[in-house]
Amino acid sequence: MDKWLQSNMFAKIFAVMLAVLLWLVVNADDGTVQPSVTEHEYKVPITYLYDDTQFAIMVETENVDILLRGHPLDIRRVFPGSLKVVADAMELEQGTHTLQLQLEGIPTGVQASIHPAEVTIALDRKTTVEMPVQIVLQGVVAPGFTVGQPIISPSRIFVTGTEENLERIQSITAQIVIQDARAAIEQTVRVRAFDAQGNEVQVDINPAVVDVTVPVSSPFKELPLNLHYEGYPAQGFSVSRVLPSLEAVTIFGPQEEIDRYEYFPVPIISIEGLSQTSTVDKQLPVLEGVTQIQPESISFTVEVVASETRRLENIPILMNGLGDNINVKMELQNLDVSFEAAPERLKNLKKEDIQVFIDVSNKTLGEHVIPIQIVTPRFVKPFDLQTNEVKVTIERR
Repeated sequence: MDKWLQSNMFAKIFAVMLAVLLWLVVNADDGTVQPSVTEHEYKVPITYLYDDTQFAIMVETENVDILLRGHPLDIRRVFPGSLKVVADAMELEQGTHTLQLQLEGIPTGVQASIHPAEVTIALDRKTTVEMPVQIVLQGVVAPGFTVGQPIISPSRIFVTGTEENLERIQSITAQIVIQDARAAIEQTVRVRAFDAQGNEVQVDINPAVVDVTVPVSSPFKELPLNLHYEGYPAQGFSVSRVLPSLEAVTIFGPQEEIDRYEYFPVPIISIEGLSQTSTVDKQLPVLEGVTQIQPESISFTVEVVASETRRLENIPILMNGLGDNINVKMELQNLDVSFEAAPERLKNLKKEDIQVFIDVSNKTLGEHVIPIQIVTPRFVKPFDLQTNEVKVTIERR
């Protein structure tokens, strides 16, 4: 035995046998020899890259077939989850585009082909609008209890989507179940957009939820304040805003009585001659048929600031009271007017916010000189009109 181990011939034979054995281990599986090249096919979803804050995407192809070709050992290193097919539309604008697909996750030594190699997409630009939230109550409260006006925070949300989808929206709603409720309900509710047929419209809503409080009690009703003002602040000053201590008044009484009221008529607030921020207290009257109101008085903070002026030109003059078969010719079609108000109110003032009109109702045929009337947003004062009246001729058609 020792002689065999020391023999050169035995060593050579042993080396050859060991080499053959190693080759079989590397190249065989279950006793069979692997081919040098093999193929394998996968179905992989496409990852579309685009700016979803600005665009909505429409695609024709969601998955592609990937054919891999290579050595069996290399193919085995490929896992379906490691393959990623990308269609990059990040730099594209609105419209229809054809994109070359990019394949990621292929190891060295493996060849890959994609079918199809390109896809067609359409990018549609998104628009954001602000919309009010409506609360839909499901069910009825316990007998003898009534439901107050739901309180929503925020009451308006931002909706982002394509122009086509935004036009479909009939309502932005949040639903709350009040069946057999005997106390106020407070919930955080998801907001959804619906079309006229009640189908949900796929848009982005921000915020996606709102906080809602539904009062449940004996008959009562919350009324928004109806505010009226008289007078003007001192020369050179304007009212910036009026902040009430409360936004609503609660009235109690028989259901049929309180149902008659949609708002609470606050006594007229005088801003005559104000030159600085002031607080006004108002005692609230008890309305007819109402047994109680809460609160009994409200304070108002009237913010007064130094005013600024701005002139708007060519504001169209409208006509009210135009009868049938009557034609009116106006000597002046547009009007230049200056306005005085708080800086922030003037900054946002547009022609569309101003109503300039003349009233031709009850006027006979012929020529007339009719005074010009102007309706402005609250706390905006018109002055320095191009003219205070306009000459018209009224004729039959």
